[in-house]
Amino acid sequence: MKKKNVSKRKAAVIGLAALAMLGAGAGGTLAYLTDAENNVNTFTSGQVKIDLVETAYDAAAKAGENKNMTPNQEVAMDPLVQNTGINEAISFLKITVPVKNVTMVDDGGATSAPANHELVFFKDAADKITDHANNFDKDWVQLADKEEGTDHAGDTRTYVFGYKKAIAKDEATTALFDKVQVMNVLEDELVPEAVQDIKIEAYAIQKDNILNTEGAIEITDNMDAATLGEIYDIFINQGTAGKGAQADDDIQTNIDAQDAATNGAKDLAGQNL
Repeated sequence: MKKKNVSKRKAAVIGLAALAMLGAGAGGTLAYLTDAENNVNTFTSGQVKIDLVETAYDAAAKAGENKNMTPNQEVAMDPLVQNTGINEAISFLKITVPVKNVTMVDDGGATSAPANHELVFFKDAADKITDHANNFDKDWVQLADKEEGTDHAGDTRTYVFGYKKAIAKDEATTALFDKVQVMNVLEDELVPEAVQDIKIEAYAIQKDNILNTEGAIEITDNMDAATLGEIYDIFINQGTAGKGAQADDDIQTNIDAQDAATNGAKDLAGQNL
């Protein structure tokens, strides 16, 4: 009897399976196994922001060391660029110095014929007072072909330097120089108490995805003048440098009778922050 019952159950199962197959073949439907997901991809805007810092000069100016300076006198001046933004940045410094028609006097008292000269030397901290030559920090690369007034024919001469590697958030460059020295000229050739300005401007541009016609410019920790010059041109060609709303910080450093102006941070679009 038990065997017979089992056989009936098997037959019933087989019959149901056949019925299901028949139903599918007769226009019935079967449900597919499905699933769905979605993602919202977000991104945040970066920021290039710098401060132009002159810690030693600020202290010297506060003490009045930049006033009524005499020939051969030195004063601390240490411009560097601080990254206060979010993104890594490539930085530049532009220095504008006064040029005057003066008679130079050497350490022995001998004079030269009057000619146009820059009024200061830029020096390293280790340079002696008798070292009468520019000495810029080796981490900065001079971009000579971007400079103006190198023939001293006008009232000013500009220097342009690029920092050889990018600076990360909250990091800073080394100082371009540590002090300046007033050239030794005949005293009656400069107006007493006249203000002689050294203008320092800092520029910055994002490190990543700076493009030329061939693709992204390769950024290294030891960029040369050619690479930095190309990047500098891209920055300048944006039209943001040298205008009323600049993408830079600048400090008007006065070597005689005025205090240095306070620098204000600006972003890459030239807006005050």
